[in-house]
Amino acid sequence: ACIQAVLESSIKDYDIYVVDNASTDGSADAIHKQYGNTVTVIKNEMNLGGSGGFNTGIRIVVELGYTYVCCLDNDAMIDEKALESMKCFLNMNKDVGMVGAKIYFSKNTNIIQQFGLRIDFKKFQAETLYNEVEDSEKVPEVVYCDTVAACVVMVPTSVIKIVGGMPDDNFIYWDDMEWGYCIKQAGYKVAAIGKAKAIHEMGAHIRKDNTFIQYYMWRNRFHFFMKHTKEKDLDKMSVKMLQNLFESVFEAMYKGEYNVSQTLLIAYKDALDGIRGQAMEGRILKNDGNIKDFIQIFQKLTKIRVESDVSWLQAILKILSLPVTIAEWSDTSAVPVKICSSVLRIKEYQEGNVYIDYDLNVLNNKQDAELIKGFDMAQGLFLYMNQYLFLQSTKRIRSKYRKPIANNVLQGDELLCQDD
Repeated sequence: ACIQAVLESSIKDYDIYVVDNASTDGSADAIHKQYGNTVTVIKNEMNLGGSGGFNTGIRIVVELGYTYVCCLDNDAMIDEKALESMKCFLNMNKDVGMVGAKIYFSKNTNIIQQFGLRIDFKKFQAETLYNEVEDSEKVPEVVYCDTVAACVVMVPTSVIKIVGGMPDDNFIYWDDMEWGYCIKQAGYKVAAIGKAKAIHEMGAHIRKDNTFIQYYMWRNRFHFFMKHTKEKDLDKMSVKMLQNLFESVFEAMYKGEYNVSQTLLIAYKDALDGIRGQAMEGRILKNDGNIKDFIQIFQKLTKIRVESDVSWLQAILKILSLPVTIAEWSDTSAVPVKICSSVLRIKEYQEGNVYIDYDLNVLNNKQDAELIKGFDMAQGLFLYMNQYLFLQSTKRIRSKYRKPIANNVLQGDELLCQDD
């Protein structure tokens, strides 16, 4: 579907390269059989991940002298004007070094999945712009941002010759974040444009049978901020990241997700040790993530009352096929449900209330309340035990990358920007 969408584009002055990441399902041969010489299939001898796979194609595009390279995930479908719109935008805006599309959900094509990304150096995380916003005239035509998702992105090869390609030692996830960030650090603008539209399955939001996503997301997020946070903000970064990690581990343990919690700690350790590339054996575990407590509790309820975020809860109950009536808050015959940012932050538990958060964690009995009472102290101890080691590892990792951007093509992290 991705290839066919490209072939139906409004412009035809392009060549299509498909990089096969050492697949064993015969897909490369099937593509060649279906499209013949219309598509050039490049076979990697081993799985190099998303970033390594893209870089294989990018190297060829740069070497052959093309003006632009457009990277597409195999599950992304562009509309007929997307390529033309991105190319025209880059032609008219020479100060832009990367342009992406407005991405919609595949199951609801009027709802925006993402329209640019912002890297938040206060919360030390990525923010997806316009996520789950209904498309309308209120949404701007051009969004200048820190980076765009690599599922649909176009970059001038002249920029790649200066900045380099994706950091292929990420293997997958946060590679597009880092690429866009370094293009921006090199003095270029990064933009997403509304005239280029696409739909995407968004693999990182799809539940998998293992902890593949959790491992790479956490390891590479740690690595990014350890490497790119300004020197004066390293203490703040270490505190925020360690607090965030502990909260996620505690939350996983609270729900009985022992494999998930173990994966997060392994990802953290590998980040400290500077371990990159494809995950070693024993890192990716069976995914035991669950929302069974949420489901079990709401299966027993027939009528509830909620003060805020009623529409959000209604949507969740509908998705989970839970036939619960939501009454007015004044209806005291209904069970009160209180929605909060995190049940781990509940200080005063009131018996009879059900507390839930946006991750579908639940607090509804004294036993759970007692468990949560120890959260703040445990988090403080975790921070005290880990911060020095974290900062020492950060110092070691940063010393490895203290090289300026060089006019040397596609040597991965060796070319990444120096921001201090």
